[in-house]
Amino acid sequence: MSLILLLPLHSYFQNKHYTEEINKTLNLIAEQKKEEFNNCFSSVERAVHSISNYVIDTIDPEQILKNPSSMQKYCRELETVLPGIATVAKDSVALYFRLDPNIYGEKAGVFLTGNTRNGFISISPTDLSLYSPTDVEHVCWYYIPVWAGHPTWIEPYANKNINMHILTYAMPVYKDGIFLGVAGIDINLATIKNISDTLPYEEYSAILLTSSNSMVYNTSSKNSSFSPHSREENNEQRNLKPILNTRKTSHAHQFIHQNSPHLGIKKILKNGMILIIATDISSIARRNIHQNICMILVLILIFLIAIINTYLSHTQIINPIADLTKSSYRLSRGELGIQILYKSNNEIGSLADSLRKMEVQLKEYIEFIREQTKNERAAKEIAINASKAKSDFLANMSHEIRTPINAVLGMDEMILRESRDENILQYAANIKQAGNSLLAIINDVLDFSKIESGKMELIPETYDFSSILIDLIIMISERAKTKNLDIVLKINPNIPKLLVGDSIRIKQCILNLLTNAVKYTPEGKITFSVDFVPIETNKIRLSVSVEDTGIGIKKEDLPKLFSPFERIEENRNKTIEGSGLGLNIVQQILDLMDSQLVVHSEYGKGSKFSFEIEQTISNSEKIGDIMENYKKAVSFMEKYTETLIAPAAHLLFVDDTEINLEVIKGLLKNTKIQLDMVMSGEEALEKVCENVYDIIFIDHRMPKMDGIETLSTMKKLSGNRCKNKPCIALTANAISGAREMYIKAGFTDYITKPISPRTLEDIIRKYLPKSLIETVEPSQESSGTNTTSGSNDELPQIEGIDMATCMEYCGTKEILTDMLLRFYKTIQPASDELESLLAKEDLENYRIKVHALKSSAKLVGAMELSAKAAELEHDSEEHNLEIVNEKTPALLDLYRSYLEKLSNFVNNIKISNSEKTPISPEEFSQKLNSLAKIVDDFDSIQMDEWLKEMSKFEIPDASSDLFEKIKTSIENIDFDNLKILLME
Repeated sequence: MSLILLLPLHSYFQNKHYTEEINKTLNLIAEQKKEEFNNCFSSVERAVHSISNYVIDTIDPEQILKNPSSMQKYCRELETVLPGIATVAKDSVALYFRLDPNIYGEKAGVFLTGNTRNGFISISPTDLSLYSPTDVEHVCWYYIPVWAGHPTWIEPYANKNINMHILTYAMPVYKDGIFLGVAGIDINLATIKNISDTLPYEEYSAILLTSSNSMVYNTSSKNSSFSPHSREENNEQRNLKPILNTRKTSHAHQFIHQNSPHLGIKKILKNGMILIIATDISSIARRNIHQNICMILVLILIFLIAIINTYLSHTQIINPIADLTKSSYRLSRGELGIQILYKSNNEIGSLADSLRKMEVQLKEYIEFIREQTKNERAAKEIAINASKAKSDFLANMSHEIRTPINAVLGMDEMILRESRDENILQYAANIKQAGNSLLAIINDVLDFSKIESGKMELIPETYDFSSILIDLIIMISERAKTKNLDIVLKINPNIPKLLVGDSIRIKQCILNLLTNAVKYTPEGKITFSVDFVPIETNKIRLSVSVEDTGIGIKKEDLPKLFSPFERIEENRNKTIEGSGLGLNIVQQILDLMDSQLVVHSEYGKGSKFSFEIEQTISNSEKIGDIMENYKKAVSFMEKYTETLIAPAAHLLFVDDTEINLEVIKGLLKNTKIQLDMVMSGEEALEKVCENVYDIIFIDHRMPKMDGIETLSTMKKLSGNRCKNKPCIALTANAISGAREMYIKAGFTDYITKPISPRTLEDIIRKYLPKSLIETVEPSQESSGTNTTSGSNDELPQIEGIDMATCMEYCGTKEILTDMLLRFYKTIQPASDELESLLAKEDLENYRIKVHALKSSAKLVGAMELSAKAAELEHDSEEHNLEIVNEKTPALLDLYRSYLEKLSNFVNNIKISNSEKTPISPEEFSQKLNSLAKIVDDFDSIQMDEWLKEMSKFEIPDASSDLFEKIKTSIENIDFDNLKILLME
């Protein structure tokens, strides 16, 4: 009876399994048919575009109009050439190019019918004047693409000209903006039928619809006729709505088709058409009923056999065994004084004798087992309690210690930001250092616990190795400096820059070795070496070593080196901070990376720790000389001066990222060039109608209207005052073929972001009229001043920021400081916006924003962040939502970590600003009145003097935004905007 009750459950799971199998099969068939249809349609599209290109390249419209014989000759030439072009479209049955009947005549053009196997023959073109443009069966192949204005797949129709049901792809042909005619290819609907009907199972059916959900072909209705271009929705189309409305293309959905329940899967073809592969699932219920009936019959048969077997064995086996079972049960309960009366010469009698003997032995065994169980239970309970106590301890330590420490560090950070007292700031800095040291010890303990419990996992990702090295050098240099230790770097400059691996754990291992070297080296030097050996095309073996001249390790202490919570020579090293877990954790992490830590040490002379790991190469770009890059930036700041002065020039920059516009403004500040900055393509279109610009710079990746679309619209704009002016593309993608792509799109040239000062100056000089450029003589005085200033003004060292790269793109420390401040202010809102866009699954705008982050991060030298952003830009462009969801948290964590990394830098700027003289709102208002008079006189020199004077004052918070806008307008010499701002 219980088996019968389990039948519905069995049926449910069986049905579920069958549905999953159908889903897999549908997916496989749908992908196969999708590929076949894409190949078929793509070949036709390529052929039509080839016909269009051939016509554009060869036709001479004026000659054809002047000389009718030239038209006949050209048409004969097309009759010869078109079949050769159509060989890529094997399923074509008709080829044509019809000239504009309003200009060249109602029958002008060629029309070929046939096929690629037997060849094509020319027939007289249709006289377009005989039919209405709405006559679908005769002339829709001409008028629909003309009305659409772009290449179009025309819904199936019965072509009376060739007496065939066909599907047409046609496109209007333009040359130099002049409409010439229509090129197209017809394919027989039988081609669609052949692809659709060749399904591996008879019960499966294929449905093909246009992008507007009109029926193209349905294998379940092979004999049914259709009404071409009918706009009325029939029952079949209404029944298909559930599957058409779903966004998921990898899961099957149930719908009604041909009055039966079907399970189907939807695929979107490259040309926008919709393919549905479905199967009738009504057979599943019938099959389940048949299987259940068979199972019930089998169960009944088994039940009858069991009854007969029970009856036959009852008197011979069951009763004796039942008695022995009762006796055995009593024995199992510990009743050792029972009497077993059954005796016989058969096997059951032997079993009874054995039970009697066992009774005697059990009396001894049971007592022994009771005692043993009692002892084991006590030992197990002790082990469980110890493990629980350890877990509780670590959990409580994590919460109870980290929570107040984080609170202390948070309040300490507020002191660092707000206090102006040097002694208090020093105390606060000591608190921060001690708190971070305590957190590091706690993290070591927790990492050890995670490794011990097997929960430590490696998370491979693309990372910037040069950024990690610079971070490590910055962090360890400060510690070494306090002990007067020399840091010697031996880093191979040919190491690939972008690698794939767990950058966090690699950095943790190296930092641990470097930190230990500083701790246990009282004097001398620390040598940090990094090298590599190629092992495969895209893999390297990275070798890292840290050698010190410290106290060394005794040979007998080497085995203790990796023991957790054990410190060597505790009495001697008791003043050195640490948990005794660092090297143990390093060894455990290296074990996960299939590596090990190698130690060579001589007591009293020093130690060398090294390891090797395999990493995958993401990009072949080399890291270069780490320290040389830093020196290069300083040298660039000292030596670079503007050599371009063009006050009469007027440039327009279009970029949706404010920080990029601010950098350009800073780089061109001393060139005296008039600059207009806008943040969208729509604003750019307004500007080119208002002003005449000498050069226009347009960013490629922008929301709503991107750079290519902006340029295309700008060229067609009737009120455009900047036609034929140079247009330069701004892009962060320095890919092969980029120049050709932008030139083809209509740009004059392109420049990659982040933009270096020299590159920007060179491209402006290249395309700016020579008459607008003033000659600049090198000034020895200014050069000397810059050198002196540069030598006395050191760059700040910030974790995660490659100052060499930042200086390369910013040019001066003033611009660098401004860019870092702007980057800091945008971190929270920009990261929140990325998080919001991902939650909405808006991958298009997510891609645009992460593209902007890639550029701005590289601009300020956050190379690891830029690399992660570039990787996510690629993933979002591929619409891989799952991978984007997986990688975004790591990006946001790294992005937001710069709030902490840049906090000291920002606080120092605030302290510097606090030294300015405060100005009251009334005094600020008086200053604005004086500026208004200067603006009325159009005196740009006095405006600069006014701005220089105001830079000495601390502007009131309520007026800071207005002052920034006024400052921007003065720098751009924008009198009109200044008047508007001063009126407000």
